[in-house]
Amino acid sequence: DVGIVVGTSTWQFDLLDDDGSVAPFGSPEYKEVLFAALDDHVPGLGAPRIYVATNPCTYLPPGAINDVKNDRGRTQTLSALLREYARERGYGVLDLTAATCSTGDEELFFDGLHLTKAGALRLWDRLLPQIDREGSAK
Repeated sequence: DVGIVVGTSTWQFDLLDDDGSVAPFGSPEYKEVLFAALDDHVPGLGAPRIYVATNPCTYLPPGAINDVKNDRGRTQTLSALLREYARERGYGVLDLTAATCSTGDEELFFDGLHLTKAGALRLWDRLLPQIDREGSAK
């Protein structure tokens, strides 16, 4: 059995810590809040092998919120934190960033965010070898 943790692009915004203070995106405080939230939920998957998925690229129409989600630098920052989290805890990584951020990958999505059926199958074909390769993830 495999448990897969899939984050959301909304994690690319600032977070609030337990006392209600803002943890700006990418800051050490942000990392602390993000890791604590993951620690609250990931072990509960109860699967013998757990993988943390990095953040996918999106291809949303331009706009105030979408521009943040489409920002490749923010995607890379969040994905680096998710890789670090997985590495520190001995989890595997499913690299959605690498699988969705290349030229032409916008064709995987019907609206820039949600996968088409064909896009989902192509993405799965890219991700499955990562599960096989990282079969020792806890």
